[in-house]
Amino acid sequence: MKWGSLLTGIVMAIAMSAKAEAHKLLVYNFTEVNYNFDLFQTQTGVTVEVDHSDSNLLWTKLNDPQNVAKPDLLLFDDVTEFSEYAKKGWFGPINSKILSARIPNTFRDLKSGWVGLSFRARTMVYNPQLVKASELSTYEDLADPRWKGRLCLRKGTYKYSQAVVADLMLADGIDVATRVVRGWVANNAQPIFAGDQPLVQALESGKCGVALVNTQYLATYKTATPNSQLQLFWANQNNRGVHVNITGAALFYQSPNPGLATRLLEYVASNPQAAAAFADSKLEYPTNLEFRGTNAIVNSFGGFKYDTQWLSKIGAMAPAALSLNIRSGYSP
Repeated sequence: MKWGSLLTGIVMAIAMSAKAEAHKLLVYNFTEVNYNFDLFQTQTGVTVEVDHSDSNLLWTKLNDPQNVAKPDLLLFDDVTEFSEYAKKGWFGPINSKILSARIPNTFRDLKSGWVGLSFRARTMVYNPQLVKASELSTYEDLADPRWKGRLCLRKGTYKYSQAVVADLMLADGIDVATRVVRGWVANNAQPIFAGDQPLVQALESGKCGVALVNTQYLATYKTATPNSQLQLFWANQNNRGVHVNITGAALFYQSPNPGLATRLLEYVASNPQAAAAFADSKLEYPTNLEFRGTNAIVNSFGGFKYDTQWLSKIGAMAPAALSLNIRSGYSP
């Protein structure tokens, strides 16, 4: 049997299974982007209500004993959040051979109740007027004194920065990671930025030559600024690969419909159009590596080797990374 036919059969089986269960799912979306899961709703007839209220309001609803409408799934966009809330007991385990087969270990922790459905990299973006691609190599190398006054940083207390440093700690050990972070701080050219968008604007204007930026933020910037000269460089391609992070879903421990919620996750992981739609919504890449998103700018970044360190381990290391960043002066 050809792979396309087998995949179609799997998707149809998931859809038929979903039709036989309840007819409504409730999703709390804690990310910046709204998702609608239209393909799943059309094929199964199941209504997926996505509550994209303010995050504080969503947490209030979750903690309200009078709120009888419990969500089935929670959407987050960083592994540090999945790790933190799993420890607090907010998630229930996901039992799915399909997710285990479709999504690499790097991007999931089904026992803890979560799975990444799309991913991005946090890598080097540079101004070619100030930096040559041949000068760039690794995260660790940006601590070298030759980068003094040429590097810009986003605040080290933010979740994306915590995850990068947690990855460094796992790859290089605490001592080396500490030296690297202190080197970054010593090389910093501008006051530490609160977000990636002002960071890329500083790069464009020549206030610094290179910075660590999430790929989706560069894609967003290039969409709005088609004539941008900024270029992407994939970090650490000659060793472990570039650091990645996820957007995904967790099964709420009080989900009224855990089986149906799992069918939705399996559908996104198994249907190329659904996987692309989810990834494209945030300008990311599908975690099912057999599929590809459709955004031209994201695809123009080309292929890359990613760090296969399990994100569950990176998330668990994040509190220690935050402490390291603060001790090293890598904070606002």
